[in-house]
This record gives sequence, structure tokens and C-alpha cells, in this order.
Amino acid sequence: MKKNQILFIVTASLLILASLFLKVQAQTEGIQWKSTLTTEQSMIKLKMDNLIMLNDYWTSEQDGWYHETKTSQPGGPSGFHFSNQDHWFEIRDGKVINDLLIISDADQGDEAQRWIIADGMRAELTMLKRGGDVYDYMKPTPVGTLITAMFPQVAADLEEIKLREPFIDSMLMTETSEEGASRIHVRVVHSHHGMPNMSAHGLPPGRNVGMVSRYTYDAATGNRMEYSFAYLNHDLTAEAAHVSVEETVFVGELPAEIQLVWEESLADLEKFIVEYAE
Repeated sequence: MKKNQILFIVTASLLILASLFLKVQAQTEGIQWKSTLTTEQSMIKLKMDNLIMLNDYWTSEQDGWYHETKTSQPGGPSGFHFSNQDHWFEIRDGKVINDLLIISDADQGDEAQRWIIADGMRAELTMLKRGGDVYDYMKPTPVGTLITAMFPQVAADLEEIKLREPFIDSMLMTETSEEGASRIHVRVVHSHHGMPNMSAHGLPPGRNVGMVSRYTYDAATGNRMEYSFAYLNHDLTAEAAHVSVEETVFVGELPAEIQLVWEESLADLEKFIVEYAE
């Protein structure tokens, strides 16, 4: 009798565990989340190199105008925030032939800078229009091949990582897939390694011991979708992260309202070319 009771209890327990397992499995399968983890730094940098080539291929497939936005999210380190960027650029045969970048204050929305590339010239229009002190970098200047060459954000990120390589403590990369959308996530932790004055590498002097940066890319295009960083305090707790949400899309032609902004900017460029001609 005892044996039958024990057998019944064991069988019932197994059935309960099996039903719980099936329930959890069904919930997990419903999410359809897949992820792979990489910790080898050389493999992570190679993956970023591949994203650069992928992005070059993506832009080479379609000549015309592209629209890139970078939107600063609330929160983050006190006294610091990203700016918002509204970027329109035209590509022909793998080169940027026209470019309009409007940088605005994330809090007030005021335009801080407006960079233009057109007809082989480059200038910063906002400060030139305001007057006052005018520096050479603002004035109309002929652009070189490096300016007009495509330099995707992932390429800039990889260069920054290589620059900080002596101070990097760890790098992680995950490749995730959820409902058909594939993403590449890279996380980099670096510290000052006994060199407190690391402001050149993003660390306020004496205030923090390290920084955690996180990059998210679209695996299909190589475009960056999000960037964030958080400072590491002396007790190794992390401050609130500052986040920039980003998107790059092919639009073909400029929307009517942006076409007006472009034409106005072209007129300003032509005026300043005459004004600052040597």
C-alpha cells in the first residue's frame, strides 16, 4: 500500500513538473527570442568590420537621399546630454554629394549648428548667420575626398574602440533575433587604469573610474540604432545611462518642407562663399 502511495505521489509530481515545463516552453517559444554571445574582442571587432562593409553595400544599392536621426532620451549624467541631430545626405556612386546636418539642443530644441555640403563646398551656417566671432572651421571650405566618402557610424564606433583599447577591461557582443528582426549589441567597459585624467577618453577627471558604452546595430543594414553610456563610480556602481535612439532610412527625394530648408541653406552658402572669398 505504501509503495502504491509513493508511486502515485511521484507520478503526480512528475506530471505537475511536466505541465509547468510545457507552459514555460510555450511562453518562451511564443517570444521567439534567439541570442548568441561572443566575448572574444578580436571576433567582436571583426563583426563590426563586417557591419561596415554591409552598410557600404546597403548605401551603394540605392542612389538618392537618406535621412538619419539621433534623438537624445531623458535622463543620464547630470550636466551632460547628447544633442539631437537631423541629418539629410544624398549619395551618388558611393559618394556623398549633398549633405545637410542640423544639430539642436535636446532640452530647448534650439538650433545650435547647421552644416552643409554642396557643390564641393562645406560650411557651418548657424554661427555664420549669428555673426560675432567667426572661426576658420565655420567658413566655406572646399571638401576633400575624405569628407565625401561614406563613413558610417559603426566605423566611427570601431575607431573609438581601437583608440581606447589599452583601457578596455571587457567587451561583450550578442546577436539577437526577435520576430524576424536581427540586432547586434556590443558592450564595452573601460577604466582609467591608474590614470585619473582620462577626459580625452570620455571620463571626467577624478569623478569616475570607468565607463560602460553600449551600441546596437541593425544586422540587415549595419546602421546604428542606439547608443548609450554610463559612468562607473568609485564604488563600481553605474550612474544613469544616457541614451541616443537613432534611425537611418532611404527616402529617395527630399520631402517638400525639407526641400525648402535645403534651398534656403544653399542660398546662405552662396552668400558666405562671396563674403569670405579670399
